[in-house]
Amino acid sequence: MSAPHDAVRVRFLPIDDVVAARLPLLQTALDEPERNQAERFYHRRDRDAFIAAHALTRSMLAEATGVPAASLRFVKGPYGKPEVARSAGERQVHFNISHTNGLVACAVGADCELGVDVDNAERTTSLDVAHRYFAPEESAVVLSALPEQRLPLFYKFWTLKEAFIKATGEGLSRPLASFSFTLDPIRITFYRDREYAGPVDVPARWQFAQTCPIPNRFLAVALRRPDVEDLPLDIRAANMDEIVCRL
Repeated sequence: MSAPHDAVRVRFLPIDDVVAARLPLLQTALDEPERNQAERFYHRRDRDAFIAAHALTRSMLAEATGVPAASLRFVKGPYGKPEVARSAGERQVHFNISHTNGLVACAVGADCELGVDVDNAERTTSLDVAHRYFAPEESAVVLSALPEQRLPLFYKFWTLKEAFIKATGEGLSRPLASFSFTLDPIRITFYRDREYAGPVDVPARWQFAQTCPIPNRFLAVALRRPDVEDLPLDIRAANMDEIVCRL
């Protein structure tokens, strides 16, 4: 199946016993650098998440490009962000990948920059991070909330900010205080006077979505659209049998 025009697919995969039993098979679709990187993880849960995330990505890209999963090759784009290697004239298919303890996700689309992030809200996190690195507007929302709401709010902002800087490819070279989010609805604001001298961006070109696919795991998606019209966004659980069939 070719890459869908003006559509973005996001698939998430909880790492449960069914997935764990298929990991040896999933690992066979990875190339040698990926397998070597997987072996460098100290904790098995992190290694399992890496393998599952990269197999999911290859499966989705095989569906989008028509290239066999094991034959896909990648190059580094600006800021080192991975891209699918393609021949001259081929349409660019964009993707992004994220994994955390218990959950992995991948986003695939054409003609739009995109980023996806998942994180584990059960991790012990100091809310001083919000005060030190978030935009003041976001930090104020987190720290003024009721105690039981602060950590979920922190991860809502954190995954959105991570998805955004992954979509631009800048990573943490982009100061996290140089832009801020509001929630319900999700909107972004840019601040040119906050230690950022990069390209001028337009908030109306950005589209965001967020969900909690399994308890205490947040997922956020960021898309820079070709224009200001919303793109169809299909977010749902991956089908393990479909993944295996494409590998």
